[in-house]
Amino acid sequence: MPVSSFVDPHSRFVITLCVGEVTLAEGVSSCSVIRNHPGFHPDFRQLVDLSMATNISLRFPDLYHLHQECDPFSNQARRAIVAIDAVPFGLGRMYQLITNSPNLEVFRTLQEALDWLDCKGSVLESVIRELLAKKRAVLTAESSNSSSASSPSTDLGAFLNRLKAASSA
Repeated sequence: MPVSSFVDPHSRFVITLCVGEVTLAEGVSSCSVIRNHPGFHPDFRQLVDLSMATNISLRFPDLYHLHQECDPFSNQARRAIVAIDAVPFGLGRMYQLITNSPNLEVFRTLQEALDWLDCKGSVLESVIRELLAKKRAVLTAESSNSSSASSPSTDLGAFLNRLKAASSA
């Protein structure tokens, strides 16, 4: 799935990872998964990583719809979007304007986003531990199936490596 979200209720933190081609349907689905997570609260912090998205097929009306109809976060939630390339960065800024929230910012680097979210030490360790457990579960399930296509666990592994590097910087 091109959009995956990981909710860590203990750290009150959500990571949303966008990989490959991202569509409105996947954005809507991800918002629903977050909203329906039993431990989720609308004031949780969120990190959205667009750095592995190759194509984001969203325009202003799509972003407006996501905010008005789907976004499970409150304006009090501190949220950071990481977008390295120009187009995802511009889409992130457009979403920032639509939300009109002082608690949503767009960054070019993961480190800047983590600093702004005030994600230090134990919070990141908890999130990384939770994500690694989920990655192991996915790898176990994949080894049961003999699918050799590029898997979300590979993308999650790349993200975890970047997260570890940024948190130790």
